[in-house]
This record gives sequence, structure tokens and C-alpha cells, in this order.
Amino acid sequence: MKYSAILLLLIAGLGGCTLFTKGGSPVYVIFFSSGSVELSAEAHKVVDQAADAIRKNKPSSVTIAAGVLAGNNLKLAQPRFEAVRQALVGDGVSAELIARAAIPDTDQKEVGGTGNQRVEIRLVPKVQP
Repeated sequence: MKYSAILLLLIAGLGGCTLFTKGGSPVYVIFFSSGSVELSAEAHKVVDQAADAIRKNKPSSVTIAAGVLAGNNLKLAQPRFEAVRQALVGDGVSAELIARAAIPDTDQKEVGGTGNQRVEIRLVPKVQP
């Protein structure tokens, strides 16, 4: 519950995009307007932050996960994934690093009930031998 309140405050303050840490790894969250596949100016800033972190940390991979409404036919998930992927590649991230993933939580309360309008960028760290 405390994460929901904090996240809602961040979302409100950042105009629909935010960054938080889950399991020790940063999660870059981008929110889309209902029915939209276009990145806002705020979303581009978050993608830029993610690209900077990718270049700095050199993760083993980067996952992009798009949320959808329960029972939806995923018609917005693929174009939203592609919009974020293209923006990362445009910022110099290697396309080979990027993989598509599902948003792991089905409880949308964590991000204020807007899971169907968000895309998450996660850096997967390299495993240390």
C-alpha cells in the first residue's frame, strides 16, 4: 500500500512517467494515454534516462513489457512495445539487447490501477561468475 501512494505521487509529479526500484533493479515506467501508442515528451525523457543507464551499466539484456486490460486482444501492446523499442534504439541501445516480456504483476494497484496503459523498461544485470 505504501508503494502505491508513493508511486501515485511520483506519477502525478512527473506527468505520467516514473522510475522506481523493484528487487534492486531500476524499473522505468512509461504511461500512455488511453488508446494511444505515441510517446509523450515526458515518456521520451524516461526513455533517455533508461538508455543512459543501459550504456552505463551494460546489462545482459533489457526487457520491455507492455500492460493490457484483462481479456484485451493485445492490440495496443505490440505498438507500444515497438514505440519504446524504437526510441531506445534511437538513443543508441543495441536492438540485440532488447527483449519483449510480460508485465509480471496482474494486480494493477501497484501502479495506481493503470497497468493497461503502461510500459516497463527493466535492465537485466549480468550474472557474476
